[in-house]
Amino acid sequence: MTMDGRQQSKERNFSEAYQRVTAGEISQAELKRELGLSHTTFYRYRKKYFEKNAEIFQSQRK
Repeated sequence: MTMDGRQQSKERNFSEAYQRVTAGEISQAELKRELGLSHTTFYRYRKKYFEKNAEIFQSQRK
């Protein structure tokens, strides 16, 4: 697996795990600790998560 493949796998795992945050099961801090992510990496992944799922969150605001 290439570095890009590993990165994509980590981001995909993050996306699946972050759904627990959006469902209110755990806090962002708990997820960050659980995944062992630095502050910077966590928020970089979160930004990508929201960019990929923007239509879901925009439709919830209406």
